[in-house]
Amino acid sequence: MSYKVLVLDIDGTLMNSEKKITEKTKVALRAAQEAGVTIVLASGRPTPGIVPIAKEIGLDEYGGYILSFNGAIVTNLKRVKSFLKQFYLMIKFKSYMMRLKPMVSLSFLTKIVGLLRKLRMISM
Repeated sequence: MSYKVLVLDIDGTLMNSEKKITEKTKVALRAAQEAGVTIVLASGRPTPGIVPIAKEIGLDEYGGYILSFNGAIVTNLKRVKSFLKQFYLMIKFKSYMMRLKPMVSLSFLTKIVGLLRKLRMISM
């Protein structure tokens, strides 16, 4: 039987007692990903606390997932970079609009962001 998905807890499973991933484990997980297995890291930790660990085992390269906050949030690590860039640009745009036209209301800017989402120019 070949596996399609491998879901791993982080603390005490993926990481050893020193909070490190052994080289042997890294090699095995990269080999699994190269063979087409999708790796999913599951934890009660917040997403930013898992991203460095996920990158360490190559989830950003192979397209693995993070289940953070005890499964409340699912993140495709390959898309995180794109999402963060879009979020940054949206905040920058709001900031620019607020400086340019102090009369522009936040609700107006929220409507613009909603329209951009509908047009799939940004995603949240």
